[in-house]
Amino acid sequence: MNFAIKLGEEKKYKESGDVLYAIYQLDKKDQETLYYAASYAANGKDYDKALQYYRELRTINYTGEGTLYFAKNKATGADESYANKSVRDNLIQLGTHISPREEKIPSKKGEIIRNIALILIEQGKSDEAKTAIVEARKENPDDADLIVSEANIYLNLNDTVNYKRLITEALEKKPNDEVLLFNLGVTSSNAKQYEEAEKYYNRAIELKPDFLNAYINLADLILKPDAKIVEDMNKIKGTSDSELKKYNNLKDQRLKLFQKAMPIYEKAHQLAPKDEDIKSVLKSVYSYLELTDKVKALKAEN
Repeated sequence: MNFAIKLGEEKKYKESGDVLYAIYQLDKKDQETLYYAASYAANGKDYDKALQYYRELRTINYTGEGTLYFAKNKATGADESYANKSVRDNLIQLGTHISPREEKIPSKKGEIIRNIALILIEQGKSDEAKTAIVEARKENPDDADLIVSEANIYLNLNDTVNYKRLITEALEKKPNDEVLLFNLGVTSSNAKQYEEAEKYYNRAIELKPDFLNAYINLADLILKPDAKIVEDMNKIKGTSDSELKKYNNLKDQRLKLFQKAMPIYEKAHQLAPKDEDIKSVLKSVYSYLELTDKVKALKAEN
């Protein structure tokens, strides 16, 4: 087991999944090992094995439900968890631990079915994925992530009517879930529904003002038309009045994009000052806008 954990820490997820599944074969009562084998296989993009393992979990009706028993270590002040109540209680009696509490582990059945569906989507098996999602939603009707997963299936099938219906349903379930809104922004952007994506990112930021990835995605989204603008500018070779006018219009459009994106990148930089990718883009924005003092200040941070 320790070897499998080490492989996982080294991001050798596929290999870790193989080791965990072999361990499970030796003791099939340890169903949690199969669950982790499936998770690692999925992380390693070994989708055939991940699907096999998740389906096996469904067959044995694994839920993962249980109770964790916590107590605070008096020496370190840290909360420590134990799967066994008697072990925790013994530590309390010995006086090494205090503040016992319990925490229920919720069922993983919905997550397992959702992962089956997501793998099937990844494999291009949309009809099978739909069936899996219908099953999952029967067990977890209020799971907004499942609704978004189902919506993504219809998006892949270019069925925008059902896609929008399901997205609306997801937002009704969790109107103030910043992670859901962020994911909707990503999905909408991938579907080239850029106005919708911008709306979702802005709403996610409104709910979570330190949502770094939302700032980055929003700024990148704003600058998305830039490549096409530059391409169109480069196509203008003449110097007639009409061509110069067209060139200047494109230049103004580009200027407005950078001006709009700049404060968003600045906020992202404020949240992650050591992120070199953000600094690099922000430096390019400042340079284009001829903000030399800001460029110098940014370079001085190094």
